[in-house]
Amino acid sequence: MTVPPAAAGRTHIAEAVRTMLDGGPGLLLPRERDGEVRPVPAAAHDPAGTGRSAPGLVLFTSGSTGAPKGVALSREALIASAHATEDLLSGPGLWHLCLPHNHIAGLQVVLRALLAGAPPTVATPVPRFDAAVFADDVARTLAAAGDSPVYTSLVPTQLVRILEVPAAARALARTAAVLLGGAAISPRLLERAADARIPIVRTYGMSETAGGCVYDGVPFPQVSVRFTADDRIVLSGPVLADGYVSVETDPAAASGAVRVTALAHPDRTPDLSATGDTAPAGGFHGTGADRLLVTSDLGRWEADGTRLSVLGRADDIIVTGGENVSPHEVEALLLPLAEPLGFAEVLVTSRPHPEWGQQLVVLLVPAAGAPQTPAEAAAGSAGTSPPAAAALEALRQGLRARGIRGARVPQAALIVPRLPVRSIGKPDRPAAAGLARARLGEGTVRPRSGT
Repeated sequence: MTVPPAAAGRTHIAEAVRTMLDGGPGLLLPRERDGEVRPVPAAAHDPAGTGRSAPGLVLFTSGSTGAPKGVALSREALIASAHATEDLLSGPGLWHLCLPHNHIAGLQVVLRALLAGAPPTVATPVPRFDAAVFADDVARTLAAAGDSPVYTSLVPTQLVRILEVPAAARALARTAAVLLGGAAISPRLLERAADARIPIVRTYGMSETAGGCVYDGVPFPQVSVRFTADDRIVLSGPVLADGYVSVETDPAAASGAVRVTALAHPDRTPDLSATGDTAPAGGFHGTGADRLLVTSDLGRWEADGTRLSVLGRADDIIVTGGENVSPHEVEALLLPLAEPLGFAEVLVTSRPHPEWGQQLVVLLVPAAGAPQTPAEAAAGSAGTSPPAAAALEALRQGLRARGIRGARVPQAALIVPRLPVRSIGKPDRPAAAGLARARLGEGTVRPRSGT
């Protein structure tokens, strides 16, 4: 049972997931969206002394590098997540799949749909997400659903594209709920969606939690959220994966044989208040019901004490002039300033600087139909273009007017036709930093008067 790649895989994945839920072999999702889904029978799983059972699903975390390392999810964790979602929405419904099925967000659309009684409708295959095609797909799904609610799951980049096409926004507004996650969501994007009457549900989660486990800031009923001393989010509950595994495949084998070996993690739960060298490492800790996951995400409770605010990833922090700057925070400040200038998306990255170490760079994507906005331009380098320089100065003035100065103010800008993204649609921050270095070069030290 090997699921074919590409568009056919998005249709046949439902059959493979149904077989897995019915007690058939587990599934290994490919790293690439065009790869094949492979079976993982119980005999192919080596617990390696951990006592863990054979997984129902193995998938690679986004950004995995080096030797293949996957996340092993039990059938129970997958089902617990799907049922919690159903309970928090409008009950069982018809799902529309427009995310890659080799990521947990897309796979959960398939699984939720099957548990609700019908496979998902599948997006028309196109090279890149097309909001006009999406509008037609959703219209057909709504017609097929009859009186049943229709759900879908998106990443913010897709929602930005949809809001630029009125027919797509109108179609999306007729759905019962739109799960939105996978990347930081700007307040302005949520305002635009609300103006279009699109029923957004903000989600937070990851492969290690079988998908979203916090909706609109509120954890699932059986999910616990805590924090380390340095504000990293710690999660526990029935949706948690069993742990990490190594994956070996034999491309020469006709059957596509796979060997999955459990990787051990600390048996004891850590002291979350520890700091410095004794601070808990990221990843899984503990066993059984006491198992928890120390994430790389920074967070805190909002003022009401019941809603989680995710501040970004600890490893996304940009250190400039000795100050730690969250690119997500700066992006939230910049987007409402950039939209009146004719830009639909912003991404904050950095370039090397001989004095400050790193220097903030903002990538700007013109809105569809924005007048007199070049597809590509730069400001903050020898090849500065007037449109990019004007946009950068307007953004800097807007930040200063709001009392934002110093390290959080970008020193360079790039106008690009689209942001670099990973296959799921998340911003590819390493690629963005590489683009900034390639296009802008290293920052320069400005001479100081009187020296």
